[in-house]
Amino acid sequence: MKTLLEHSAEKLTRWPRQISLRARCGKACWAGSPAASFLTPASASNVLPSNLSPRFFVVFSFLTALTAGFGGQQKSFAPRQGVIWSDLMEWSIDHPAVQGNPFDLSARAVFWHEDSGTQITTSLFFDEGDQFKFRFTGTETGKWSVRTHSQDPVLDGWSGEVRIRRNPNPEANGFIKAINGKWGWQGSGRVFIPQYVMAQHPTVFLKGDGQVDTAALLAYIQEFVVQHGFTGFHIPMAGRWFEGENPDPRVYCALEFIIREVHARGGAIHMWFWGCDPCREQSGPESIAGGHMSAMDRRNLRYFAARLGPIPGWSMGYGYDLENGWMRPEALDAWKHFLESHMGFDHLLGGRVGYDHVGLTRTNPRPPIPPIDAYHNSPIADKYMAWLGGDYMGYTGYRPLYPRYKEVIQHHPEKPSFEEDRFRIRQVENWGFKDYTPELTRRGMWHSAMAGGVANIWGNMLPHNSPNSLGSSTYDNREIQVAEGEELVVDMKHQIKTYSLFFQNRFLPDMVSFFDGPEMRLIVLEGGHALIYREDTDIIRLDTRLLKGAQPAVAVDTRKPYRERVIGMLTPGKHTWTAPHRSDWAVAVGDFSR
Repeated sequence: MKTLLEHSAEKLTRWPRQISLRARCGKACWAGSPAASFLTPASASNVLPSNLSPRFFVVFSFLTALTAGFGGQQKSFAPRQGVIWSDLMEWSIDHPAVQGNPFDLSARAVFWHEDSGTQITTSLFFDEGDQFKFRFTGTETGKWSVRTHSQDPVLDGWSGEVRIRRNPNPEANGFIKAINGKWGWQGSGRVFIPQYVMAQHPTVFLKGDGQVDTAALLAYIQEFVVQHGFTGFHIPMAGRWFEGENPDPRVYCALEFIIREVHARGGAIHMWFWGCDPCREQSGPESIAGGHMSAMDRRNLRYFAARLGPIPGWSMGYGYDLENGWMRPEALDAWKHFLESHMGFDHLLGGRVGYDHVGLTRTNPRPPIPPIDAYHNSPIADKYMAWLGGDYMGYTGYRPLYPRYKEVIQHHPEKPSFEEDRFRIRQVENWGFKDYTPELTRRGMWHSAMAGGVANIWGNMLPHNSPNSLGSSTYDNREIQVAEGEELVVDMKHQIKTYSLFFQNRFLPDMVSFFDGPEMRLIVLEGGHALIYREDTDIIRLDTRLLKGAQPAVAVDTRKPYRERVIGMLTPGKHTWTAPHRSDWAVAVGDFSR
C-alpha cells in the first residue's frame, strides 16, 4: 500500500501540462561566440531544487511539512562575481509543475546596491525545460544583494549576493543614454552617431532544429559592423515575436545573440517593436495580438522586459508609419510606461514621427510632398511633429541633409534625434522621390554627423531590389576615381568605413555644430578640438581662433579608403589648406587621443 507522500508525488507526475511550448535555444545561443565569456550561466553549484506551483500549493505545503527537518535545501544562491557593463549574469530556478501558462506567472528579482542604495527590479522569465530565469548587468561596482518576490511559493524568497568589479577596459560601454542631447553610453561616457544598416530578421539565422546559427551570425556581424563600419543593425521585428499566443524563445535567442555580439564590439542595435496595422504587411498589434495592450501584447512585453531589459546595447521604436495615424500619443505613453515598469534597466524608447503638440497626424490632413531638392528634401508637415513622450525624437525625413539635420536637433536639443525612415538605394519608381544614390548615402552620413549627430538607417537593395525582410545587401557599389594621376576603383563599403574611422574617438559630448560658408564645422567651444568638412573642393578654410595653443591637424579624403594626410601643427588663427586633388574632404584639428 502506497504512503500518502508516494501517492501525492505520483499524482503530480500524471497531471497534464497546460502548455506544450518550451524554449528550444538553450545554451546553444552562446556556443562558439567570442562574447560567450560575458555570459555567466548557472553553474553546477547553482542548480536549484525542484519545487511546486500555486496549483499544487496545498500538496506543496503538505509535502513541505512532511520533509521539514530532513535536510531540505534553503532558498539561496551561491555568491557570484561579475564585471561592470560587460558581464550579463543569469540565475535559474527549476519549476517543473506550473499551473496554466508559465509565460503569465509573475515574479520579480530586486537587486540592492549596498553602498549607494541603488535598487534595480527586474522580472523572471520562463525559459527552456522547467526553468525560470532572471538576469542582471552590474551598473555600479561593489556588493549587490538580490531577493526574489512572487505569489508563487516556488519562485518567492530566493536570495543571494553579487560582487561587481571594475571593468579592465576603461572604454567599455554600458547602456545607451542621452549625453548633452546626443546618443551616448553609460560607462565610457562617450557619444556616438548611430548609423544602422537594415538587418535580416533574426529568424533567418535559426537552423532547422531551432538553434542559432552562430557561425552565420558572426560572419554577418563581421561584414557589416567590422568591415563596413556601421554602428550596428536596425531590426524591424514587425511583431514577429510569437509562436501562437506566446513569446517565441527561439526568436529572442537569436536577437539577444545579435545584440550582445554587436555590443561586445562597441556597437548598438535599434529595433522596431511592431510594423504597421493599416499598412500592406498588417504587422501591428491589432492584426497580430488582438489589439494594443491586449493580454497577448502584455505577455510579450513582460517577457521582453525580463529577457532583454538587462542586456545593454539597444534602443527601440514602437513601429513604423506612426505618422499614418494608427497609434495615438496616449497609447505610446502607455506602452512605454508598461515596458519600463517591468524592465528595471534604462533603454531609450521612442517612435517615428507621428504627432505634433496637439496630436495631429500627417494624414489629417496629409500635406503635399515637396518637390525633390537634392540638398534639402523633407516633408514640410513633420517640421514640428514628433512623439514628445519618447526618450529620443524620431522623425520622417526624405533625403535629409545638413539643414534638415540641424533643424531636427534644434527642435528638441535636450534629446537625441533620429531620422527614423529607412534610406535605401533601390530602383522602385513609386519611391524615387525619397530613395538614395551611393553619393547621397555617403554624404548623408557626413551631414548627419556634422550637424551634431542624428541617427539614421541605411540599406542597399541592389542589385536585385531585395525585399525589406531580407535586409541590406553589402555596399559593393563601385566608383571609379581619377586623382593625382592615378585611377582608383573604390567600393562604397570602403567609403563608409572611412567615415566610421574618422569619427572614432573624435565625436565629443561638448561639440557644437555650425555652418560657415561652404564648410560644416563641429567644435569644442572652449578650444582644443575641431572637425571641418567640405564637399567637391581642394581648398578648406581652417578657422582655429578658438584653439588653445598649437594643435595637430590631419585631413582625410572621404571618397577613398581611410588615409590620414598630415597637415601639421596649427596655431590659433585663420589658415587655408590646399588639398592634393578635388574631392569631399574632412579635417580633424586637435589631439583626440586624450
